[in-house]
Amino acid sequence: MVTVDDVAYWSNFTPPAPATPELALLERTLAAVIEHITARYVVDDPLTDAQEQAVILQTAALWRRRTSIDGVAAFGEFGPIRVSTLDPHVQMLLVEHVRFG
Repeated sequence: MVTVDDVAYWSNFTPPAPATPELALLERTLAAVIEHITARYVVDDPLTDAQEQAVILQTAALWRRRTSIDGVAAFGEFGPIRVSTLDPHVQMLLVEHVRFG
């Protein structure tokens, strides 16, 4: 089972302090990613290592996204750099688990 500590460790940030709004928001982000992945992909119970890694990567991406609500991560030489909706590495980890229909 993926925890907020797993996401924090992977993303190289200190986990939010207990009983804070920031921790509640990170927990909600993790729960939303798990709900999204389990609703759209055929996943194992418990999740495989690859599936857990996909959850960690997508949660980390959404957690970083909270500071770029409009989807722009930065401005580069050729204009805005946008945040994608689903990390390509997450797609790679879950491609064999796609749910059709």
